[in-house]
Amino acid sequence: MMMAIRNTVEGFERDATVKVVVLRHEGKVFSSGHDLKEIMLQQNSTGTTQPVFSECSSLMLAVRKARFPV
Repeated sequence: MMMAIRNTVEGFERDATVKVVVLRHEGKVFSSGHDLKEIMLQQNSTGTTQPVFSECSSLMLAVRKARFPV
């Protein structure tokens, strides 16, 4: 999901008509944090959580660098 959001934000950078991006959810549940089960599974299966946090960092940087409010 983080990669999809990052790709979307970066894609909007190429669209001059985009003035603002609002993140919202559909369905009953929305989490503003990490999926701790996913992180534990990553740690147990690969011995590291670096890929998850690397992607998170890329997403946060894309949001921070965006020319529009997110």
